[in-house]
Amino acid sequence: MYTRKKRKSSPIMSRYKFVSQKMDVTYLVDEKHEFDFCFILEYTDDVKSFQVQQEEYYYDFNGRSCRYTPDFLIQYQNGIEPFIEIKPRSYINDPEFRERFTLKKERAAEMGRPLILITNKQIQKGYRLNNYKLIHRCSPLQSLSDIHLAILDCLHKQPLPITQLHQMLCHDLTELIAAVTLLLFKNKLQADLINYPLDEKLVVGLYNGLRYNDLFHDEFEDEIEPKKIIDNALDYRDLDSFPDKVQQDALFKKTYIDAIYKHLKGSKWVDSTVSPLIEEVSSKYGIKKVSVRSLRRWKNAYEDADKSIIALIPKHHLKGNSTPKVDERNEQFISNAIKRYLVKERPSIADAYEIYEDAVVIYNDDNTESIKIMSYRAFYNRIHAIPQYERTLARYGRKRAEREYRTVYSHKRVSRVMQKVEIDHTPLDIILLDDELDIALGRAYLTLLIDKYSKCIVGFYITFKEPSYLSVKTAILNTLKNKGDVLKRFPEIKNDWPCYGKMESLVVDNGAEFWSDSLDQACHELNIQIDYNPPGKPWLKPFVERVFGTITRKFIGRFPGKTFSNIAEKDNYNPVKDAVIHFSVFNELFHEWVVDVYNQDKDARSTNIPILSWNNAIKKMKPITFTDDELAIAAIILGKSDQCTLREAGIHIHSLRYDSDELSKYRREYTTHRDPKVIVKTDLNDISSVHVYLPKLKRYLKVPCIDPEEYTKGLSLHHHQVARTMHKNFINSKVDKVELAKTRVYINQRVDDEIDKIDAMNKLNKKPNKKQSKKIPGASAMAKHKNVNSENVGTIKANSISQPVKPKLDPKNSKNQFDDWDEEVPDL
Repeated sequence: MYTRKKRKSSPIMSRYKFVSQKMDVTYLVDEKHEFDFCFILEYTDDVKSFQVQQEEYYYDFNGRSCRYTPDFLIQYQNGIEPFIEIKPRSYINDPEFRERFTLKKERAAEMGRPLILITNKQIQKGYRLNNYKLIHRCSPLQSLSDIHLAILDCLHKQPLPITQLHQMLCHDLTELIAAVTLLLFKNKLQADLINYPLDEKLVVGLYNGLRYNDLFHDEFEDEIEPKKIIDNALDYRDLDSFPDKVQQDALFKKTYIDAIYKHLKGSKWVDSTVSPLIEEVSSKYGIKKVSVRSLRRWKNAYEDADKSIIALIPKHHLKGNSTPKVDERNEQFISNAIKRYLVKERPSIADAYEIYEDAVVIYNDDNTESIKIMSYRAFYNRIHAIPQYERTLARYGRKRAEREYRTVYSHKRVSRVMQKVEIDHTPLDIILLDDELDIALGRAYLTLLIDKYSKCIVGFYITFKEPSYLSVKTAILNTLKNKGDVLKRFPEIKNDWPCYGKMESLVVDNGAEFWSDSLDQACHELNIQIDYNPPGKPWLKPFVERVFGTITRKFIGRFPGKTFSNIAEKDNYNPVKDAVIHFSVFNELFHEWVVDVYNQDKDARSTNIPILSWNNAIKKMKPITFTDDELAIAAIILGKSDQCTLREAGIHIHSLRYDSDELSKYRREYTTHRDPKVIVKTDLNDISSVHVYLPKLKRYLKVPCIDPEEYTKGLSLHHHQVARTMHKNFINSKVDKVELAKTRVYINQRVDDEIDKIDAMNKLNKKPNKKQSKKIPGASAMAKHKNVNSENVGTIKANSISQPVKPKLDPKNSKNQFDDWDEEVPDL
C-alpha cells in the first residue's frame, strides 16, 4: 500500500473541490457521486474523519497484478476504518465488476480493513443530501446576531418546530429558516435531517453532541436485482419509419386483404371464391389486379403477425447476392488507399482514389492477370460507408470527434440562486481610449460571474491586465458585496441590482488562475466548493459563454472601435482609428446595460427574465450574505496567499520585509519552534502591508512594510515587480561584461601560476614534504609582525639577499624554530 499522488486537471472528466470544515482541508474528487458523498461524511457524527483517494493497493485478477484506489478511507467513532467505493447502482449486476470487487474485498480484508460499496441509491436516500447541502451553504465568517440568540433562548426548554418559532419571534420566515441553518452549521442546534426536509415544519432542538447518526451498509451484499425485461414495443418498427414507396406497397396489400374479407362476409377463404372477387375489388377501388397466389401469401403473412401491417412490408432488402464482388487483390489496394485517406493530413477522396488507381495500373502492367479498376463512384461510396465518427477521429483527432458526436445531456437544474455560479474571462471586442490622453489603450479583459438558476449577472471586473488571480479575486469580491454603492456611483441606472451574496459552488474551467493556491485557500476559508470542467468543453459552462456572445452582439456591436474575433471579418476596417469610447464611459455604460437591459430583458426563447427569476427565488430562500465587517475579512481572505517563514526579522516576501511589535510579541510568546511557517495574505493592489494569519490566536494580523521612504505606499504588486525588473535591467546595463570576464580570467590564471610555482619548488626538494602546505606554528604571528597586507608585502621572508643560516636545533627538543614566537612577542 502507498499514498497516491493525484494530478490536478483531468482531460476527460469534471472534477470537484469539496471544502471540509470537519477535516480543515479541501478535497479533490473525480465524480459527482463522490462529491455528494462528501456532504454526508461531513455531517455524519458517526464518522470521525475521512480521506479521499489517499491509498492504493494491488490485487490479483486473471493472473496479473492490478492497481486499485478506494474512493474514501473513513474512520468511525468506534475505531473501525473501512474503505469506501462509490459506484452507480447499475454497476452491481455487472459480472466482471462483481468478480473484481470480490477480489478487492478479499485483499482489503487481508490488510485488516473492510471494503464497502455504496451507490447513488444510498447517497440520495431520504432528505439528508439536500439538507446537508443547505447547511453547507453557510460560511465560517458568519457571526451570530440577535435573531440567532433569540432562537437559542426559545429552545432552552424543549425542541420546537420552526413554525412555532416563527409565531413566538414574529420574524420573517425565510430569514428564520436561514438563521436556523446557520445554527445547525455551527453545531448549536440538531434535527432529524435524514427523514425530514429543512423547511418550516422541521423540529429543531439544542445540540447535545450527536446530530446525524447514520452508518453505511455494504450494498454489494444486497440481493442482485433481476434484469429488467425490455418491452417488445421498444424494438417495434412502425410504418412511418419506412420509405414512402414501401408504405404505399404495404397499404396497397392491406386494402386488397380488407376488401376481400369484406366481400366474403364471414365465408371461408378459398381460391375459387376469392378469384372472382379480385376483379370486383380492382374495379371498385381503381387498383391493379393481383394473382390469387400473391394475395393468399399476403393474407397468410398478415394473419401470422396478428394482423400487423409490418408483415406486408416488401422484403426487397433481403433479395440479391450480398457477397462482395471485389476480389481479394483489388480489396487490398482499396484498403491501402482508404488508409491513406484516414490520416491527419486530410487528403481528398479524389487524392485517395488516385493512389488506388495508380497502384492498380502498376499491378496490371507487371502481371498478366489484370484487375478491373473500381469506379470513382463505387470508391466514393466505400469511403462514406465508414462511420462518420471513425472518419472524424482519424482525420481530425479525438477532441473534435468527441465534440461533434458527443451525447448532449440537459444540465441538471439547480433549485436556488447562488447554488452554482459560472465564471470566465474574455477579451472585449472594442478598442477603448484613455480618459485624459485620448490615446488607444487596446482591448480590455472582462471577468464575469453569472448565476446558473436565474441567469442574472452577479458580478464582473474589467481590466487591461491579462486574466489572473487578481481578476478572479476582484470579480468574486464584487459578487459578495451589496450593489448599493454601484447605484450611487452611476446614478443614471434606473433599476435595482439585488444580485449578490456567497456562491455555494464556483463553476470554472482549467485556467491556471483557477488552480492557484490562492483561490484554493480563499475558497476553503469562505466555504465555497469548486467545480472544474474538463479542458476543451466550454458547453459544460454554457451560460457564461452565451452571455459573452450576447455582450458582443447586443452591446459592443454598435460602438465605434469595435474589433472582430476573426481577423478575416475585419477587412479594411481600422478599429484603432475609429475608437471614440473612453474607458470610464464604457464602464458606466456597461453597468447600465447589465442592470437595466440584460437583467431586465427576456431570453431569446421568451422563457425567462433574469431579475424576475431572482426575485421569485429569494422569496423562498435568500443567498448567504455578509455584513460589512465580514466583507472586510473576506477581502483579506481573497488576497494572494503564500506560506512564509516567520523569522527573527519578521516576514520576507516580494523582496520586501514586513514586521511589527505585535508580530514580534506573537513570535516570542506563542511559537514553539524556530522559524515557523505562517499564511500571508497580500492585497495585490496595495503592498504597503500584509495580513499574517496567527494560528494560535486564530485571526489575521495586519503587518506593515519596513519602508522608511514610503516606497510601497499605495503601490500594487504588479508595479513593484515591474520596478524591480527595470532596476535590475538598469544595473545589468551598467556592467562591462567584457572587462569582468577578462579580470576573472586573469585571477584564475594567477592562481594557476601560484600552483605551478609551488609544484616546481616541491620537485626541487630531494624528499618532497607532503605536509609542507600545512600551517607552520607561529607563522600567523610572523605575518602580523611583518605587516603582510594588501598595500605592503606578501611574505614573511627576510629582505636580506644572503642565504639564511640554518639554526642548530637541540636534538632533545624537536620543537620548530617558530614555536616560541607567540611567547617572544606576546603583544602581537
